[in-house]
Amino acid sequence: MVNMKGYQPKKFDRSKIKVPEYLKKNKEPEYEYKVAWANERNKAYIEYLLNNGWSIFNAQIPLIYFRKEKQE
Repeated sequence: MVNMKGYQPKKFDRSKIKVPEYLKKNKEPEYEYKVAWANERNKAYIEYLLNNGWSIFNAQIPLIYFRKEKQE
C-alpha cells in the first residue's frame, strides 16, 4: 500500500491551457434526453414526442429513450 500522507497535487493555471482548433470545430452537438415507459397508457405521449422532433435513441424494454438536439 502506498502512503499518501502529506501528498499535495500539483496546482496549475487552467486558463493557460489552449484547446486545439480541430477540437473546437468538430464539437458534437449536445442533446437533451427523455425516457418513456412503453405501455398502452403512454402511447399518446410517445406519439407526441415522435411528432415534435424527438427521435428514439435507444430502446430497452420496457423503457424507450428519446433524444433531441439542443436548440442554441
